Amino acid sequence: MIGLAATRIFRAGVMIVALGAFETARAEETFGTPDVSFVDAGGGRVDLRDFRGRALVLNLWATWCAPCVRELPSLERLHESLLANGGQVAALSVDRGESAGVALFLRELGVSRLPVYLDATGGVMASLAVSGLPTTLLIDPEGREIGRLEGVVDWDSVEMRRRLRDYGFLPLGIRGRRTP
Repeated sequence: MIGLAATRIFRAGVMIVALGAFETARAEETFGTPDVSFVDAGGGRVDLRDFRGRALVLNLWATWCAPCVRELPSLERLHESLLANGGQVAALSVDRGESAGVALFLRELGVSRLPVYLDATGGVMASLAVSGLPTTLLIDPEGREIGRLEGVVDWDSVEMRRRLRDYGFLPLGIRGRRTP
């Protein structure tokens, strides 16, 4: 799990201060996400801007990444909570190859309700300046990145659900489970 140490990074000319697990930007320092494209499970083109109008948790992952795989079941449960509240999780696989292999992998893992997309070229990782997996971006309904986390997350934890409520991604009544 990611520690709670504060760090500072510079990206796109904006300093983002890590408060807790997510690197966050003050409201006046948020920035738009670049126009990037990837494919859905059926092979159709999807643009990141297609998600505007709802809160989006964009998770970049791969089948060969053990930490990524470990967080997928809790990410699926988060998606169900967000969907009920007008938001969404998009799990973007950076595996090389066809989406059929990723779909089979997820079926074997027991993950069936999580919307999965594919970036087989790695172009999205480069455009979003993602340096490791898993990486999760919080994108507000206006298409601005408001938070970023690099590393595995227990999306069911009370702490992460509280942070998502603080960002406005979940209503106050949604609680996580306590972790040891």
